[in-house]
Amino acid sequence: MLDIVAALRWVRDNIARFGGDPTRVTIFGQSGGGAKVTALMAMPEAKGLYHRAMVLSGSFAMFNTPDKARRLSVLVLEELGIARGDMPSLQALPYVRLRAAAERVLARINPTFDGFVDVRQIPDMLNFAPTLDGKILLPDPRHPNHAASDPQVPLIIGSTLNEFVTGINDPAAFAMTDDELRRKVARFVPANAEAAIAALRATGPQDKPFALWSRMATAPIRQAVIDQARRRLQTGSAPTWLFWFTWQCPVLDGRPMAFHCLDIPFWFGNARTCASMTGGGREAVALSGSMVRALLAFAANGVPKAPDLPAWRAVSGVDMASLQLASSPVMVGEVDAAERAVLA
Repeated sequence: MLDIVAALRWVRDNIARFGGDPTRVTIFGQSGGGAKVTALMAMPEAKGLYHRAMVLSGSFAMFNTPDKARRLSVLVLEELGIARGDMPSLQALPYVRLRAAAERVLARINPTFDGFVDVRQIPDMLNFAPTLDGKILLPDPRHPNHAASDPQVPLIIGSTLNEFVTGINDPAAFAMTDDELRRKVARFVPANAEAAIAALRATGPQDKPFALWSRMATAPIRQAVIDQARRRLQTGSAPTWLFWFTWQCPVLDGRPMAFHCLDIPFWFGNARTCASMTGGGREAVALSGSMVRALLAFAANGVPKAPDLPAWRAVSGVDMASLQLASSPVMVGEVDAAERAVLA
């Protein structure tokens, strides 16, 4: 993270030579990159080096507390047989041995996903991550397990509809039966399975069982987006806008759905170039053009808008609307609130 701050300082000092404006720097990242954006917004050393930010499918990433970081250090040193404080031995260690030891530790202490993805376990897992030490990275005073958020910087936050639970590698995914759906949901919400399925069917009565399961399994990622926006509202931060990328990938008979990373080529204007992800059709190219124009407006003026998109409202205490990015983009309220509430 400090390397990224150094890079942003370089941008501030040099970008004018390339025709850029050092007072209008926009940072955005997807998944782990989104987590890095969130971290930068909690770093005093990064303040003033950027002026707008966007987090794509990265709101669920957690940060380490000092206690978790120390515990991981102890376990890795024990695995290596190196005494605490023995810096010469640690610094002389080949990287491949250090990494192998760390992977053994993480595999031993963390739950494994045996084909059943449960992203709710991520906050309790032990992993290498930036540490909310109160000096380099500041925790949120009201939510100490989360990073603080620079209140002066406008922010866009969003996720995709299906994220990690798709049929991209499973030709039989859409053949899931109602009984298989019940078994999956019963494992996910043991005390509330029938209510969960009813909530899913209420918003997707024609959806196949696998599509319903995908929405349930990825609802915590969407919830993390909403929660990040609400934390911003609590601190009176600069405007925050939400998006929800639901456009369905047409390749491989539609099995990839709105998968984790699918929105990246759209934001970069590469829908035609990345045809293996988007299909490269007219609909994808048109949606990408709208998204690019909104992002460019945000970078230039601090407000995301495009002539061919509906008015993108910032969230408020009474309006947690999202710009739903689909074939025909539209502003939607928390239409998925009931199915997310079942998980709570």
